[in-house]
Amino acid sequence: MDAVGSSRAALFGLSEGGPMSLLFAATYPERVHALVLYGSGALWTRLKKWYAPENFKKRVEEVDQLWGSGEIFLRRFTPSKLSDERLREFVARWERQSASPSALIAIFLMNLELEIRHVLPAVHVPTLVLHQTDDSAVPVE
Repeated sequence: MDAVGSSRAALFGLSEGGPMSLLFAATYPERVHALVLYGSGALWTRLKKWYAPENFKKRVEEVDQLWGSGEIFLRRFTPSKLSDERLREFVARWERQSASPSALIAIFLMNLELEIRHVLPAVHVPTLVLHQTDDSAVPVE
């Protein structure tokens, strides 16, 4: 923010970016104007079923085989667009540019440690929380 001369910002936290945005707002309240959190949460240990050994092994195999093809992201977030070849190419490039398969698995493991409920009382900016009731990646609960 300093590098571009921005003194305050509205932060958008998607998925595991939500806890990071909340932590920034609590640590630097003078730098945050507002928060928007989408498909996120303060307690990620609820995803333990998703990360259970029998499911986690499947996730690792899926990442090893499919990451960088667009298949994983489209199947999870926009299954109705699986046959859209132009979108698949865009998402495939995004996957390859965003993380290696091993980095993605490391992110999965770090997500198990995300727990910032203790930070919430220190957040004093307007916050909009958005979530889908049928979110396949982060349950609304």
